Amino acid sequence: MKNGFKVFDTDTHVIPAAEVIERYVDPDFRPRLKELEPYRTPMRESAEYQGALHGYRIEPQFYRRVLGEAAPRPDHSGRDTVWMGAKVPRPGVQDDNPANRVADMDERGPTCVSSCPAAGRA
Repeated sequence: MKNGFKVFDTDTHVIPAAEVIERYVDPDFRPRLKELEPYRTPMRESAEYQGALHGYRIEPQFYRRVLGEAAPRPDHSGRDTVWMGAKVPRPGVQDDNPANRVADMDERGPTCVSSCPAAGRA
């Protein structure tokens, strides 16, 4: 509830680091992780990620839109998009720290949140 209104967040993404995926991957699939090695890339430091983590990037898509603007910028490649939120997320909210994810959501005030795995990262 925010200012008397129910808030439904339907665009919450969870993008776990490769290290988190590898920790929880099905044991029968574990031998195949080496097939994903060409797609395992270092993540740049950001509001959501600190330290030497990696992500899996398979055919990444770059979005030319900038948060808050109605149309894409012709000169924006989408490759250098950075965090634009008012408050930096707590550590691990993209990975495996549900307590911090819930604390962030409690602070923001949504009534209901639908989280989904993101297929790629811009």
